[in-house]
Amino acid sequence: MNDGRKTVDPDGSPRVRILEAAFAIASERGYNGTTLALVAEQARLPVGSIYWQFKSKDELLAASVQHGYDEWRRTTEWMKPSAQSPRDSRFDTAVANLIRALAEYPAFPRLGLVLGLEQRDLETQSRATFRRIRSDTVEALTDWWSDSLPEPTSSELAEELAFATIALADGLYVARQAEDLTDESAVLKQIELMVRTFADGN
Repeated sequence: MNDGRKTVDPDGSPRVRILEAAFAIASERGYNGTTLALVAEQARLPVGSIYWQFKSKDELLAASVQHGYDEWRRTTEWMKPSAQSPRDSRFDTAVANLIRALAEYPAFPRLGLVLGLEQRDLETQSRATFRRIRSDTVEALTDWWSDSLPEPTSSELAEELAFATIALADGLYVARQAEDLTDESAVLKQIELMVRTFADGN
């Protein structure tokens, strides 16, 4: 399983290399521990290249979070249930895809969590970007739940399930970092069972 840290593509454009380097360093060291010198070293570029692209470290980290989110949404198919298939069949596929998505929790929210927890009393550009993206994700998940449940559901319930999905993903990430998961596949199986049980009783 991927540990969530992005590696720098040496053949990528300078901007992408900088974004990936900043992402990797900030995910490990947090906002305060990330310096432009470290980013430049990992990206294999001069520090001046960073200032050419970004005005500040905060702007760079905000762009890194946005870049990770854009890449995730570009490659994410699990949030797009097929409208051509029967609703029950779509739900079976959707649940399987949701469990896979939790197992492969994308990297960008992890950086957002690090920044958010470190900067609770400081509304930086990078934290504000993550908060906006999190809101967008809740909206997308709300639509996904509305489309995926076997029976039509209220928008309020779909939104509650969207928040619950994000909370599950956050919890799995924290448990992984604390090495609390002895059998992650069993935990994911229980989550799948809970989702299906809820749907059967809804």
